[in-house]
Amino acid sequence: MIPLDAGASPAYLAKRVAQLAVPRPPYLRPGMSPMGKAAAMAAHLGGKSATMIRGVAVPGVLVDGTAAYPVVGSLVGTTRWLQAERIDQRLLVPGRGLDAFLAELAMLDIPALLAGPAAWELLTCCLLVEPDADVLAVRGRGPGEREDRTSTTSVERGRYPVWHMGPRVLASYLMTGRMPRVLRAYTWRPVGIVAGCRPVSLPGGIVFDPARMRPRSGDTFNDLASAIAEMALRAKTGTLDGINRLAMDRLAGSGKVGRNGIAYGQAVEFNRSDRTHPVWGPFGILPSMTAEEPGWLADPAVGALATAGCELMLTLLELIVAQAGGSIAFADTDAAFVLVTHDGDEIPVDGRGVDGEPIPQCAGTITFERLVEILNRFRGLAEATCLSIPAHDVIPEGEGYRLPVVDPPGILRSVFKVTGENLIDGELWTPGLHCYATAQKRYVLFREEEGKRVSPKSSAFVLGTLANFRRDGELDLGHVEEAWRIGPDLADGGVPAGAVGIDLDEPVFQPMVMSALGDWRALGPLKFATENPEGIRPFETVLVPVSAGKHRARLVAFYEPDRATWRDLALRDPKGLTWITRTADRLIVVLRARGGKVQVVQSLGAWLTDHFSNPEPMTSGGDGRPCEEATRGMLSPRPVRIAELRIAGQETHRRRDEEGVQGWDVQVEQEVFARFCRAPGCRTVLVGRQRKWCEKHREYPGSRRQAWAK
Repeated sequence: MIPLDAGASPAYLAKRVAQLAVPRPPYLRPGMSPMGKAAAMAAHLGGKSATMIRGVAVPGVLVDGTAAYPVVGSLVGTTRWLQAERIDQRLLVPGRGLDAFLAELAMLDIPALLAGPAAWELLTCCLLVEPDADVLAVRGRGPGEREDRTSTTSVERGRYPVWHMGPRVLASYLMTGRMPRVLRAYTWRPVGIVAGCRPVSLPGGIVFDPARMRPRSGDTFNDLASAIAEMALRAKTGTLDGINRLAMDRLAGSGKVGRNGIAYGQAVEFNRSDRTHPVWGPFGILPSMTAEEPGWLADPAVGALATAGCELMLTLLELIVAQAGGSIAFADTDAAFVLVTHDGDEIPVDGRGVDGEPIPQCAGTITFERLVEILNRFRGLAEATCLSIPAHDVIPEGEGYRLPVVDPPGILRSVFKVTGENLIDGELWTPGLHCYATAQKRYVLFREEEGKRVSPKSSAFVLGTLANFRRDGELDLGHVEEAWRIGPDLADGGVPAGAVGIDLDEPVFQPMVMSALGDWRALGPLKFATENPEGIRPFETVLVPVSAGKHRARLVAFYEPDRATWRDLALRDPKGLTWITRTADRLIVVLRARGGKVQVVQSLGAWLTDHFSNPEPMTSGGDGRPCEEATRGMLSPRPVRIAELRIAGQETHRRRDEEGVQGWDVQVEQEVFARFCRAPGCRTVLVGRQRKWCEKHREYPGSRRQAWAK
């Protein structure tokens, strides 16, 4: 059995089991061409995250996928690719299998997908799509923006076809009723089992045996992600054999990291390397080199299909809810907030346009009984995974329902669960939970109790990256809730009601662990050395200020837990110069400061105002205009057109937003390997000083090129 302390991180347990059970890493497995892998990497766009009702509190129920990545991997079969002897790849083009394959895809509908894995296994493919008002995920940036983001919206006809994984193309087909135009496709099927595979035991008597044909036999699984997911599910319910309660609590958390690592995270792992390698694109080798190498479990198609499959699962839920007359307030990777009321009638939504003028709107809701019926339609998928996904009875009690866990079948068993935030005393659902969302991954769930808002779940997205919201290295949930209490008022330009429990005047700092070698080296003379024993050591935590506007230098300070000292904290830059920080309203104090340079930083109040004012990208409000800070109410996707296509490496330092250490970007921009000519249908890679047109199309008349650019 693999011991609980086998490695330094939860992800190590899963990786070590894979190495012991399967003697060959996936990237050495034959069958998948470099161009096929490149197409899968181009189609990897991350999970779906969107706000549909912005800035208005609405009642409902939060539903969340149970072990979403392993479940999707089990349905499409990719989590069993680990032990495959080879992958059978086919390239389909018109006249050579593509038309017949698309006809098979077009036969899939909601009942077929909910019936079991047979339909899902057809989706292990990557399709080159020429968009034409299709609802697809796109990753990129709009005019004038610096950050790439992923959004699902209507993509209009443009110059470039784009690669998408099968589940996302099918999701567009289900939403529009029209199959997107596909130019070519890669399909993949696993063949055989690699020689030398052997079973490995996990804590609690669960066994991963890659040589077995049946998905599950007793406590033995032929799917590592499912085996770890089963371990985590049992640890959460306290039913792991031979493991004490404390160890089960640890395994419940570490098992979640391990199962998601195998099913998704480690499949898309690429690391910086001292060696350079050629770069392959979907149509051949590119005139570039990269200093990236795949991790031991890297398998791009597996990772891309995991997130695409989760989007299809959410799309199924959204469509079924919409067919029942309901609405969704937000969706986030594998979760959604469904509007639920006692009578299931429409509710008014106080919408506003970009100019603040009111726009009356109505949102459909469903009853809790109807929600249970919808969730139970996913029962077949829950049972097909062979996981011990809990089943519930739904027993009326007062104004709500009690949901005790029972042995299957139960009244409700689904891959989507009614989360604990909805329940009182662990199993009683009653009306009253509300959701207030502002943008992607930014939402709060709350109830009204004795005239006060009580928050069972406050999103710490980005908030959690600030040192202002951390104590002793842990997230301060009380301060996060307080930020959500006052943040919407600050964004509206109002004054928060009641006493404010956080200091809005303190400067904003972010903690940064010097775990990346490039970051540590960039410290220059500040880093630890024999001649500088007091310097900053690798993996030491430092503070980095969040600048107001352009940052003037890379600044760090030794971590100081006492926030009262932050206003006069001395920082250093890699040249050894000393700096002081001041918020905008304390600049006058600079006149009394002795020596040093000054960096203006944001105050916490100003930062929160910006954070809660952030609009939902790629959407329009009720007035039909693009969503801005003042927009409230129901949103609709805003059509986009792909104006430029580039192939870039991984975002090594994604810190300006999600993981946020602003002002310390060793690699500010992504490494771009190739840009393509803007002429319609041209796949020529631009080289040298070429920026828009290849050598051939540069000679075309300017009027024609201008028409292409529109």
